[in-house]
Order: sequence, then C-alpha cells, then structure tokens
Amino acid sequence: MKSCALCVLLLAVSAWAGGVEVLESIVPLPSKKMPQGYSLEGEIWHYRDANLDVKVTPLTPEARARYYAEKQLEDPFSGVLPRENLVVMRLRVENLQKDGTVEFSPTACMLGNSLAFDDTYVYQFLYKEKNADAKLASAGKTLFMKHLSLPAGTWIEHLLAFQYDDPYPTKKLGLILGGISAGAEGVDIVFPFKATFKKEKGP
Repeated sequence: MKSCALCVLLLAVSAWAGGVEVLESIVPLPSKKMPQGYSLEGEIWHYRDANLDVKVTPLTPEARARYYAEKQLEDPFSGVLPRENLVVMRLRVENLQKDGTVEFSPTACMLGNSLAFDDTYVYQFLYKEKNADAKLASAGKTLFMKHLSLPAGTWIEHLLAFQYDDPYPTKKLGLILGGISAGAEGVDIVFPFKATFKKEKGP
C-alpha cells in the first residue's frame, strides 16, 4: 500500500513539475447519427421533446464579456486567468407543456467530472476579486445556481459555470444536464463537446 501511495505522489509531483493543462477551447462534438431529439445549429446544441426545449452554447471569454456588456452588468469572471480553466455555457430551457412544471437542479449538472457552480462555490470563487460585491450581484442575476421550477409555457435563459480541474484532461467532455423532470417524465440530457488543451509551465 505504501508503494502505491508513493507512486501516486510521484505522479502528482511529476504532473506539477511538467506544467498545468490549460483549456484553450471547447466546441460541440456532433455524432454521425444524432440521437432522437438532438440537433446542432452552428455552435448551439439543441434538444427537444414533447415537454421541453433546451439549447446550450459554449461561450468564449470574448462572448461572455459581450453577454455581460449587453446586459450592462459587471462580468463576474473578468479577472479569471486562463489556467483556472473556467467554462461558461449559456443555457436556455423552455417548458412546452400546457400544464405542469419543469423541475431543474443546476447542482445536478456536470461537465466531465466537474460540477456546476452553486451559490457557495460562486462566493468562494469571487469574494476576493476586485469589485467583488458587483461581481457577486451580477453572478446572482445571470447564473443558474439553485433549483428551478419553470411554469408551463415559459422559458428562462441563464449561464452555467464550471471549473475544469481534472489533472489528466480528456479531449471529449460531456455536458450532463441531470435530473430534469417535466410532469411525470424525467430525462438526463447529454451534450458532447471537444476540448483542446495546451500545457503551461507550473508556478
């Protein structure tokens, strides 16, 4: 057991010494045969069934900055360094039902093995930032962070934020929107993405 623990430690030290993996881009990864209900419209993943309509768009830092500028809000992530591997997705959810709510928990969403930010993580991530109060207020207005009950015939669009922290990055990442229910129906929606990394020297 001690030798195995030593191996793990040596691997970790080696990875640290060799640098850090920085996420350069993340784009939709379509399959040759799309599953039922899925489609790709440019950079926008789309899922639709009889009860709900879901669209997801990955935002580059520039697109994220435009998003906040258009809303005349402080970009809460303007000071985040590339090596922190922040990923922001714009998510639109529409309830197509005539009766019944769509129930959605952002905390059940994952990108690879990384959970979506909740309100506690957002606070921990931003409270030391310059203009922290404005950034936290902006995040509260624009991020999915708490359980949502969406009435019939309505829609909402906010952002999901993730920090990809796997030391052994993969080129294929799934965005999993777990635990969505529409009336008596439950569905897990998975959007595949292609990730590109580059290695930077460690601190």
